Amino acid sequence: MNAINAVIVHSLFIPLFLGTTVASLLLAVAGGLRWGEPGATAMLAGGVLYVIGMFVCTAVVNVPLNNALAAVHPQVPRPRRYGRAL
Repeated sequence: MNAINAVIVHSLFIPLFLGTTVASLLLAVAGGLRWGEPGATAMLAGGVLYVIGMFVCTAVVNVPLNNALAAVHPQVPRPRRYGRAL
C-alpha cells in the first residue's frame, strides 16, 4: 500500500482527480448562476455531491489514513492480539 501511495502522487491520477474536482466546482457554480432554469438543480447537486463525496472524503479521511500507514515502520513487531490463537 505504501508503494501505491508513493507512486500515485507522481502519476496521472492527481491531475485527473483535481481536474474533475475543479470541473465539478464549475458545474456547481454554473448551476447556482442558472438557478431557476431547467437542469440547474441537477447541476448544482451533482457538482456539490462530487466535491463532498470524492474530494472532501479523500482529503479528510483517506489522506490522513495513508499518512499514518506511511509512518508505521515495517520492522517493528506487531502487538499480540488478545485472546487465544486459533
